[in-house]
Amino acid sequence: MPREGHTPWSDRENAYLVKWWGVKPASEIAYDLVRSGDQVRAKARYMNLGPGVKEQGAVWTAERDRALRAGYARGWSVRALARKLGFATRTIVRRLKALDLPVDAVTLEAGPRRKSRDLPKGDDKFVARMFEAGYGDYYNPRAVGS
Repeated sequence: MPREGHTPWSDRENAYLVKWWGVKPASEIAYDLVRSGDQVRAKARYMNLGPGVKEQGAVWTAERDRALRAGYARGWSVRALARKLGFATRTIVRRLKALDLPVDAVTLEAGPRRKSRDLPKGDDKFVARMFEAGYGDYYNPRAVGS
């Protein structure tokens, strides 16, 4: 009988872990299996699957870059971009520099404080579509006129 609060691993989950361990990071496998990263790593150790793929910090996809560029072009502050994309402000600054986009005092200005719960969360495609459709100006202090 399993411990209280413990969900046993199914054969399907075990097969998925064996197939993708060492190919995908544990966090991605955990997301796919709806389990925590710690559970996935512990199970992989128990199954003697060997070392996994090193977890990367901020993984920048083409979709995230597109959303970042669109928000930057609209004049969003680094702080607003960080909240919208779910990264730390220093990560956004590093990525802007990597994309050869100038980061100046205006870009770094914080604008009025908003609670992060006021900003809608969404996947990167949703964020990019919202930026491109022009719905992002509500969160841009300079565009609203503050």
